[in-house]
Amino acid sequence: MDTITIDGVDEHAFRHTVEDMLRFDEIEDALTQLRALVEPYAGTLLPARFRDVCPADIEITGWDKLASRLPGYDRPHFPITAIGVVLADARVLGGPGPKDGRLAPYVKTYYFSDDAYPFTNAARDDLLDGYSRDGFGWQGDYAASDITLSVKGIDDLHGAIIALEDRLLDRLQPDPEELRAGAIGACFVSALIHAALRTAIRTRALPRPLCVLAACDGVYPFFDAPVAGWDECGIDAALPEAWPSELDDGTVREGADAAEVGHGEASLLEIRSHREAKHLALAIGDEDVLAAARFAEEAGAQRLAMTDDNALKGLFHGVPVAPLDDQPEWTGDESELPVETLPPEHLVEAPAVEEPLAEDVPLVEPANPYDPREQFRIAEAAQAFPTGRGLRQKLKEAEEAAPPPLSARIRTAASGAGNLVRSRAARLARKTRLKRLALQRGIARRLTAVRVAAGEGLDAAGAAVRKGVGGLAARAGRARRR
Repeated sequence: MDTITIDGVDEHAFRHTVEDMLRFDEIEDALTQLRALVEPYAGTLLPARFRDVCPADIEITGWDKLASRLPGYDRPHFPITAIGVVLADARVLGGPGPKDGRLAPYVKTYYFSDDAYPFTNAARDDLLDGYSRDGFGWQGDYAASDITLSVKGIDDLHGAIIALEDRLLDRLQPDPEELRAGAIGACFVSALIHAALRTAIRTRALPRPLCVLAACDGVYPFFDAPVAGWDECGIDAALPEAWPSELDDGTVREGADAAEVGHGEASLLEIRSHREAKHLALAIGDEDVLAAARFAEEAGAQRLAMTDDNALKGLFHGVPVAPLDDQPEWTGDESELPVETLPPEHLVEAPAVEEPLAEDVPLVEPANPYDPREQFRIAEAAQAFPTGRGLRQKLKEAEEAAPPPLSARIRTAASGAGNLVRSRAARLARKTRLKRLALQRGIARRLTAVRVAAGEGLDAAGAAVRKGVGGLAARAGRARRR
């Protein structure tokens, strides 16, 4: 069997349709469609709880641990800006299978920085630019991974799907209805986890602005979709107001504590400032930096190049200039020129000075005019502009990133080794499963051959018996006639 049809389309097109709904944040439509499709199988091939389960029944645990995990995975100039919640198969790592029809979803948490993809300030549309049918562009470029987050509340549903999948893999000719029920149920469980993540982001918030992604690592239905962009994380990343408690006319904002603002007369000991730290009113960007540098260069050139006659006369301020007389060009011999010599009493021997050797002199590289730091020095010397956040960010990016600490390198190496072990274990599991299927098919072929051979032998024996009985009957008839 190549494929099955679900809701009038083949299984691949159906999965892609549901995946697109998750990617474009149409989760309610996806759940409604999947719930209607899973209804006929609830209570028969699937647990009856599929009829009334909802995202509120799912709990995302470990959410409060993210605040302590993120700083440990940050790198200089590359903080963690996105997390991926990935549904994986624990049996590949040697984990247990379903027990009494229950199995908790195995979830891994991956941490990404802008080194893998520009997650900072990325909205859902920006994230979708990195997705395709084959996955996403930052696949494998994670900074770290752990099992901080977990999913609770659907152990019976997830266990039923995994148990049904194992039964289907053990059969040579799976039932199309069981395949259809398993596919719809797996899509429904993945959509429920996706919706539960979105609810957790909106109700419990995140410790910092992050992009949250969801994926399936080697687990059907292989969905990859963003849960929330930078603007959906529930945190206002903008800078706070400079005057949070007062309006322009000096009145107090609604909700502000009157005791904090102060009223009436008070002593100097009771007067204190309630205003936050001031911020720059002007932030200079990259284009402003280059424009200021060009302005400073042009101003310096204009100060040196003076072509106005009045300006030149002002330099001497009324001092008469001696007229220049034309002198004939010298055509004689240099030996005829007078030579001035000093008397011996004026000749003094200069003290010896030890000059440093060439290798002791530090080599200073010339300034690069295209270096952001050199542009900053030139413009600052000309006092052409004030410093701003954009310029500081540009200088910060020009600095060489410090090497990651030893613990981060160890974690990266351990994570790479774990991924290698997991991939080889998955490959070995697939090979073992294929061998088991091949062995079962071989046994079935042999049994069929035995049945065919036995049937042919029985047919031949029956024909021989019938022939012998017929011969005996003929002989008996001839004997009676005699």
